Amino acid sequence: MNCLKNSPARNPILTNNDIFRRLHYTFDLKDNTIVDIFALAEI
Repeated sequence: MNCLKNSPARNPILTNNDIFRRLHYTFDLKDNTIVDIFALAEI
């Protein structure tokens, strides 16, 4: 079972990129929309 040692099922830590990617596809956001959102947040 060493192949499951670092699998997401055993290590459910989400990075900011994981969350961002899920939101991106959940809301079907276009790249331009995402750029606008970051511009509003001044990131």
